Amino acid sequence: MKEKYKAIIVESRKDIVNIYKNMLPWASYNFEVSAEADSEQKAISYYGEYLPELVITDVTLKSGDGFSLIKTLRALNKDIKIIVISELDNYESIRRAFISGANDYLIKSKLKCTDIERVILQITNDETRKKSDNWQETLENMLGLVRDRQEVDEEAIMSLIKENDLDILKSDYQMIFFRTDNIRKINLGFRNYENLENLEGNNNEEFAARYKEKLKNREEIQRTVYEVYKKVFADIEESRIVFNKKHSGLVILPTMGQESVINKTKTFKQKLAESCFYSFSFTISKMYHGYDDFLKGYRELLDQQQWKFYKGDGCIIDTIDEQEFSYYGENDEELCKEIYTCVLTKNYSEIENILGKIYDVCEKETFVVSDVYSVFIHILDYIQAKLKEKEIICPDRFIYYYQGIVESETLVLLKCELEKIFISLINYLQELNVNKYSKKVNEILAYIDNNIKYKINLSMIADNIGFSEVHTSRIFKKELGIGINQYINDLKMERARELLENTNLKIKEIAVMVGISDQLYFSKRFHKKYQLGPTEYREKHQKDKIIMITDTME
Repeated sequence: MKEKYKAIIVESRKDIVNIYKNMLPWASYNFEVSAEADSEQKAISYYGEYLPELVITDVTLKSGDGFSLIKTLRALNKDIKIIVISELDNYESIRRAFISGANDYLIKSKLKCTDIERVILQITNDETRKKSDNWQETLENMLGLVRDRQEVDEEAIMSLIKENDLDILKSDYQMIFFRTDNIRKINLGFRNYENLENLEGNNNEEFAARYKEKLKNREEIQRTVYEVYKKVFADIEESRIVFNKKHSGLVILPTMGQESVINKTKTFKQKLAESCFYSFSFTISKMYHGYDDFLKGYRELLDQQQWKFYKGDGCIIDTIDEQEFSYYGENDEELCKEIYTCVLTKNYSEIENILGKIYDVCEKETFVVSDVYSVFIHILDYIQAKLKEKEIICPDRFIYYYQGIVESETLVLLKCELEKIFISLINYLQELNVNKYSKKVNEILAYIDNNIKYKINLSMIADNIGFSEVHTSRIFKKELGIGINQYINDLKMERARELLENTNLKIKEIAVMVGISDQLYFSKRFHKKYQLGPTEYREKHQKDKIIMITDTME
């Protein structure tokens, strides 16, 4: 069976995607739509996964920019065919598309199936193209589609495994699923939410060069895994390895007992660590029998691999011992409101406190990973809606935040990502002054911030801005949602917390530095805020820091 040509559709509307997929009998041209994307970044990621011959894209995407995408794809592959299909029927858009590197520009309202067919025939009739007859590569691509929850021809998969060297699937067998940890971070790099260039995409030559290097790295990962597999499983002649991506796949083993399989997996992990810079996680399946169990078992393995979210990078998951995931239930609007208020008041310590409680519940109840993502996306949705009410509209920023959340493969990484996200959001609002506070309220905030080390009261603030105490109190609460005294106390405790975490100052010294001369009163206020006294809080923070460093080293 010859490997099919691959196409990716980049379009923000699902109904339009379905129209393109149904316009042509793709299979009759030996073509398949390998993936669908609605954003520039997702499209670039899928390019790396599937290396398609054809990309159909709009220039208006859910996030990112279609023109930037075209430039990036052209820099990555000068031979790729790119068709733009857009509602924009104007000279400037058409000119920009062709300058960016598009092969054709079609108008949605005038689209005919022959327009797409023409480009497909150009690809399939290109005599210089060398198609691979390697059935393993074909199976790799198809199993990759299953893993990405894309449409796939299951009968074609079954024909491949029955017609080729996978006789081990005729009887009892187990599978070990392996995957390079955090491959998206390896491919695209860690997100920097403070750098707005990340929000707009990066289509320069330097990015293309780096991305090509990442693709080479993935080829190297696959070669390394295969060589290590041959050494570790050399004593099991019936074993087989099947990749579903360059960086992940299955080792299929005959019946040999659970303990033996676990020991083999540990050896596999150890030898990979010695041969490869990247870490791997593993999931061991239960017993299956016959060809008909293969896809079912493969999908069950993919589901069970979610345990890595709680167990962390480099884990070995034995599916026989794992319990069922639970579900989060309804989102708490009051919790969203609390975090939104903290964002407006720059109270990151309280955000940390609230998020910490959510993490604890998620870990205790082991919610399905998609539900965990949804909890935090819902919080950000709430914040975005509230900012929109203030006429603060920045959807691309939030889409970028959402992507950072769903790309976090472990709870540890999610915590780090959310820390960066909320710090970025607070800094963004502060830097652009998009909170839309009145001039007088901004004067109040600046006065409090500059004098937090002193004992501040309403009378002093009112005198400073030239308003009465009643009027000062009223406008502050109206715009921030909390009273001045509460805001001052919260800010004092936040500064105290930072000093406890980052200095060796005595408790009395810290109390004085936040404008509280009575150490006992300071300790009571701190305990009320954080449910721990200052000394206990510092000790707990130091222990948590040691644990985090130890976990990172492991």
